[in-house]
Amino acid sequence: MDRTSWTSQAEALTGDDRFGLAIDPEENRSEAIRGALEYLRTTVGVEHAVLIGASIGGEAAVVAAAATGDVDGLVALSPGGGTDHASAVRARSLFVVAEDDDERFVETTRTLYENAPEPTRVEVLPGDDHGQRLFETDRGDELEQWIDDLIETACDEG
Repeated sequence: MDRTSWTSQAEALTGDDRFGLAIDPEENRSEAIRGALEYLRTTVGVEHAVLIGASIGGEAAVVAAAATGDVDGLVALSPGGGTDHASAVRARSLFVVAEDDDERFVETTRTLYENAPEPTRVEVLPGDDHGQRLFETDRGDELEQWIDDLIETACDEG
């Protein structure tokens, strides 16, 4: 999937006082996220930021959040890794996975949740959907609401 696959979620989660920037680098994903964040802060004047990623993008978001220490929120859907960076994340975090996803994604999600500092939340959804496909489940609207709530709370606190 690429950045255009986020269009529906971006439209649902952005508005007059929010905007989103989707990126799809082929390598050095975490570095690309940090560069995009720096651009948003210095050029656009963004004060609050929430990183959202799915699968390998979820891993990149975790690593970027840990490296910068300067994001308000983090959402990782079926993250592919990043567990060794979890303790360095200083953002309100939401980790989501489907209970019958590949075991490595389920275990990674649980480990991130267990090792990331509070405030964190984990949601294990029924089914075997992976990454962005979690939005297509019967709990997709609820997932969108969880993310919206995290954005509101994290950015109000930040």
